[in-house]
Amino acid sequence: FQAVLSSNQQWLAFQDRNGIKIVEQPFISKPLIISTVQSDRIRLVFSDNSELLAYSDDEGLKIFNILEEASSLLVAHSTDQSDVSKIRFYYPQQWSPDSEWLWMGVSHWEGFSHVLAHVPTKTFHEYTGCYSDTDWFKTSKALVATVHYSGYLSCGDEDGIYLIDLANNNQVVEKRIYQEISPSETWERESREVSLSPDNEKLSFVQLSY
Repeated sequence: FQAVLSSNQQWLAFQDRNGIKIVEQPFISKPLIISTVQSDRIRLVFSDNSELLAYSDDEGLKIFNILEEASSLLVAHSTDQSDVSKIRFYYPQQWSPDSEWLWMGVSHWEGFSHVLAHVPTKTFHEYTGCYSDTDWFKTSKALVATVHYSGYLSCGDEDGIYLIDLANNNQVVEKRIYQEISPSETWERESREVSLSPDNEKLSFVQLSY
C-alpha cells in the first residue's frame, strides 16, 4: 500500500485492498476509484501542475486526468512468457515541470532500463539502466542525468553527468558535461543523486568510490 499527495496539496492518491483511489482536500469525501486492479507493481506520481497522476498497474503505465476524471494507457506492459527476453513492466519516476514529459523505469526479466516519454504525442526515447538519477530544468527543455558503470547491465563505460537537451520536434540531444577521474577505473566510481540549484546555474551530486 502507498499514498502520495499532489504538489498543491489538493489531491491525495492512494492504493488499498480495493485498488487505486483519489480524494480531494479535506480528504473526508468518498474517494474516486481510478483502478480496481490489484498489483504489487503500482507506482503513483503526480505531475507538477497537480492535474495528472501517472500510475502503473497490471495492464501498463497509465495517466489519470483529474479534471476529466479519466485514465488513458500510455504504454502497455509486455508480459509474453513465451519469450522472457521481451518482458517489460513500466512504472513512473519523474514528471517534467511542464507536465509533458515523464521519466519512466522499466523492469526486464533480468535487469532494468529507462524511457523518456513525451506524453501528448506518445513519443518514447530509451535509455540503459546505467542512468540512475535525473533532475529537470525549470524550462522543461532539458534535464541532467547521472550515468554509472555496470558490468551486470553491460553499460556505463562513458560514465559521468549528462545534459539531455530536448530540441524541437521532440528530438533529444545528449552530451556529457562532467566526468570524475578519480578513482581511475570506471567500475570503482559511481555518480548518484543529481540535483539542480533553484536558479538552474549549478548542480550537485554524490560521487561514490569503492
